[in-house]
Amino acid sequence: MGSEMCIRDRITVSPVDLLKYKSLRTISFAVAAIVFSKRYVKFGPLILIDNLGVNIFVNQIVMALAECIGTPLSLNYVQKLPRKMVGYVSFSVSIAFFAIVYLVQPPSDCNFCVEGILELSLIFILRIVTTFYYPFMSLTVTELFPLRVRSMGFGISGAFGATAASTSQFLLLSLRHTVVDPFLFLIGICLLGVLGVCMVPETVGKPLKD
Repeated sequence: MGSEMCIRDRITVSPVDLLKYKSLRTISFAVAAIVFSKRYVKFGPLILIDNLGVNIFVNQIVMALAECIGTPLSLNYVQKLPRKMVGYVSFSVSIAFFAIVYLVQPPSDCNFCVEGILELSLIFILRIVTTFYYPFMSLTVTELFPLRVRSMGFGISGAFGATAASTSQFLLLSLRHTVVDPFLFLIGICLLGVLGVCMVPETVGKPLKD
C-alpha cells in the first residue's frame, strides 16, 4: 500500500517544464550554450590536430600531460573560485588561441619550427584551461536548476554536449573545403559560450534551489 502511494504521488518531469518560466528558459538556453561551446573547444583541436603544433604524436602527448595537470588543479579550486569568472577566462583563452592559430600559419615542412612550438605551447595552455573548467561547468548545472527539474536540466545539457561531440568532426572537417576557416568558426562558438556565461547568475557559495 505504501509503495502504491509513493508511485501515485511521484512527480513526473518533462522537458516542457524547462520552458514554463522565463528564468528556467534563460537558464536552459545558457547552460546549453555553455556545454555545447565547451565541447567544441575540447574536440576542435583534436579534430584539427594535423594542422596544429609540431606533429600528431607530440600534440597528443602535450594534450594528455595538460589534462593531468588541469584536472587536479580544478578539483582543488572548484569550491573556491567563482564559476562565472572561470567561465569568462576559459572562453577568453579559447578565443585567443583560435585567433592566434588562424593568424599564425606554420610552413608545411615545419619540424619544431618557431610557429609550431608556439602553437604547441598554446595547445598546452588551452588544454589545461579547458580541463580546469569542466568540473565548474558541471557544478554550475547542478546549482542553477531547481531540485524538481535538476535531473532534466542535466539531461538537456548532456544532450547538447553529445550533439556538439557528434557534429564537430563532420562540420569542422567540412569547413576545410569552404571559405569559412574552421578556427574562425570555433571563435564564433566560443562567443556563444561567453553569451551563456553572461546569462547565468553566480552560484558559488549559495544554497541549492529547492
